[in-house]
Amino acid sequence: MKIFIRGGIWSNVEDQVLLAAYMKYGNNQWTRIASLLPKKSPAQVKARWEEYLDPTLKKTPWTHADDEKLLHLARFMPMQWRTISQYFNRSPYQCIERYRELIDKATNTPYIDDNESAIQHQMMPNFETLKATPDGEEFDQDEREMLEEARARLANTQGKKARRKARERQLNVLRKIAKMRKKRELDAAGLVIEEKRLWEDEEIEIDPFRTHKPFSVKFNTDKDDKALKDNRLIRIKSKQKAVKKNLESLDHLKQELKNEEKKLETPIDHRRTDL
Repeated sequence: MKIFIRGGIWSNVEDQVLLAAYMKYGNNQWTRIASLLPKKSPAQVKARWEEYLDPTLKKTPWTHADDEKLLHLARFMPMQWRTISQYFNRSPYQCIERYRELIDKATNTPYIDDNESAIQHQMMPNFETLKATPDGEEFDQDEREMLEEARARLANTQGKKARRKARERQLNVLRKIAKMRKKRELDAAGLVIEEKRLWEDEEIEIDPFRTHKPFSVKFNTDKDDKALKDNRLIRIKSKQKAVKKNLESLDHLKQELKNEEKKLETPIDHRRTDL
């Protein structure tokens, strides 16, 4: 069993595998992407993409306006380099190094990059921000195995879908062999069956929805029709009761008006009170 120490400088092969896996799995499947790189962890893979390989990162030289904006943001948002980097479309490491370079230039002190100083003091630099090592003339055994595994998984030749497709192809071949064998046996016995009738045999599993015709029996809808008729009668009766109630209230109101007219000395104009 091989034991890999996760980390170290990135190679060009690993960068290409990371790019291809990112195009397939997206930016939320870092564990799955890291499974294609035996020497890197999910955190290192994510950092490599965000710090170096992301095509949206701006790698052009810094301008004077960018330097002024960087100093202004670093003053109002100290130690918030990930937030500051969003204003420049750069990585937090680029913003930190540019800020240190400006401070060293203002204080007349020689500027040394963090990775260079780490190498000088025999420390571990930030490998995710360094350039990848170029490919050699020939790949070693580990790189070949990594490429074969990545090619197989990214092309779906070893996944569940690929296994299902292979199983379906095998079943089709076996089905054709069984069909040819049965036809050969029938020919040897002197029985000739048409090609279409061969698949209608009871021994072969077929789809009943396509081969069996439904019974031509009229569906009995008497109960449904009766329920609809009863509901319609109930609605009509309720409307008739509402109209009758309104007429009774109207007659009662007319009777009250006539009684009031009789009580008054002067008759009321019927044309105005006629309803």
